[in-house]
Amino acid sequence: MSKYCGNCGCELEDNAMFCKNCGVALDAPGEIMEALEDEAEEIKETVSDKIEDVKEEIADAKEALEDKADEIKDTVSEKIEDVKEAAEENAEILNAYAAPAANVPAAPFTTDEPKKKGKKAAIIIVSSLIVLVAVAAVLWFFVFAKHSVVGKWEFSQNILDSLTNTANSESYATLSEAIDKDIVITSYYTFGEDGSFKMTVNEDDFKDRFEELIEAYVDSICSDPEAMLDSMGISVESLESLGMTLEKYTELVKKYSMEQLKSQIDSLVSNFEDDTTEGEKIISKGTYKYEDGVISIDYEGENAKDGTLTVTVGRNRIDIEKDDLTTSGALTGLVLNRTDG
Repeated sequence: MSKYCGNCGCELEDNAMFCKNCGVALDAPGEIMEALEDEAEEIKETVSDKIEDVKEEIADAKEALEDKADEIKDTVSEKIEDVKEAAEENAEILNAYAAPAANVPAAPFTTDEPKKKGKKAAIIIVSSLIVLVAVAAVLWFFVFAKHSVVGKWEFSQNILDSLTNTANSESYATLSEAIDKDIVITSYYTFGEDGSFKMTVNEDDFKDRFEELIEAYVDSICSDPEAMLDSMGISVESLESLGMTLEKYTELVKKYSMEQLKSQIDSLVSNFEDDTTEGEKIISKGTYKYEDGVISIDYEGENAKDGTLTVTVGRNRIDIEKDDLTTSGALTGLVLNRTDG
């Protein structure tokens, strides 16, 4: 049985919650509020779980740092003991050869001056070793340790290039011809120490960029309304005989197209998995391996395209030299910038 809007009389689908013509809500306010309250409770539970996860990660990181500090402390202690032993051996040698050049029996030092000099030398050596160990630790942490893909990286890309990397690249190819502007979206790659991989986006930024894309596309297809009518086999005269002007028809097409496409975007985003970072959604995930300048990524899902990225890894950036991961190779030349320090 068909369903009609009580405000404008437009025919609607049976499960419609809003009129697609005038936007009037069809469900009772009480039902809407109940649905919103249920959603708010689910969000509250999810946030509580995420907070507990973050607390556990902080505790694990603190424990790892304490273990590293103990390890450095033990290393320095061992070096100090080695220096003490070397100083004692050198003192014995000096005692053995401390006599004058003549055939006078060797005698141990009897004054305090050599002892003071030996003690001073030992302090200098130990201090130097401590400084060297500290410098080595700093170099390892800030230089060598950062030459790893482990961490979170961000990159910006034209959204049209991103779409042409999908399985529907042929249908999206027409967008590049219709839209004469760059719409840049920021994405994130996270490579875990356990070999896990995920690609995420900020939910609000993702929606805003796609709405910008939709608006540009709809404006493009409606830029020549007569040609649009002709492609559907409708003449301007036929339209006017129905009491509708070309301008009004174009306005209705834009409005309906925007509503339908935005609804599809909202549905798409709702299917994305929530990330541990608040406000971010997981677009794809899987596992990875990094060896000799090549990142190999295996996505979850049977239809996902696995592949490799040939890269140069720096302390705070990854330069993608060759992209065998995406369908169009559009990642070649992009720079990933570290976001986690």
